[in-house]
This record gives sequence, structure tokens and C-alpha cells, in this order.
Amino acid sequence: MKVRCEAARRHIEAYEQITGMEFQPEVSEESPESRIRRNLGI
Repeated sequence: MKVRCEAARRHIEAYEQITGMEFQPEVSEESPESRIRRNLGI
């Protein structure tokens, strides 16, 4: 779990440095499986 948290923190930091914008997590009531299928087009 510790490794995942550190990886997430680094990804957020990189996003903010690259875009110059504060990271805002997307809040969705859609299930993760539905989002994955929609994003993959399946």
C-alpha cells in the first residue's frame, strides 16, 4: 500500500508540474469497470 501511495503522489506531482494546474480527482458514480470499458471502447 505504501508503494502505491508514493506512486500516486509522484504521478500527481508530475501532472501538476507538466500542466501547471492543480490535480482535481474526478468524482464519478459510474463503476470502475464501466469507465474502463467505455475508455477502451468495448
